[in-house]
Amino acid sequence: MVNTVNSILCFILAYVVVSLLEVIIAIIKIKLFTMKQLEEDIFNYTYKRISFLRPIITIVTFSILGYAYNSSLINFSWLTALICSMFWLVLVIMFDLLFKVIIQYYCTYTAEELYNDNMLWTALTYISVFAGPLIGLLFL
Repeated sequence: MVNTVNSILCFILAYVVVSLLEVIIAIIKIKLFTMKQLEEDIFNYTYKRISFLRPIITIVTFSILGYAYNSSLINFSWLTALICSMFWLVLVIMFDLLFKVIIQYYCTYTAEELYNDNMLWTALTYISVFAGPLIGLLFL
């Protein structure tokens, strides 16, 4: 049976970890490779330039938390992992739209930049989120 509360908690934890890792990597890249101060324009530029790392960070984080979610279930199966995958995919699309386009909490994207200009990396990120619980189930 699907445990919705655990699924949402694992998803939120994974989303926060991925977001923090992206910010930390952008700050480290700015500090190591430039002598400039950390300004909003430089941060936004650097954050958008590391978008190729987002699918890698996402697949690792969501697989680990997919494993944690699946191991918390009494009766886990491929069907529950698939339901969780679809649920997490819908949540990540809504969270990205809300936090990266509408609210703009740490990096300013327009919808065109996120979904057209970075379509490859965004699609790979969404595929990584979908695959996370399924990959996590492989390790049980």
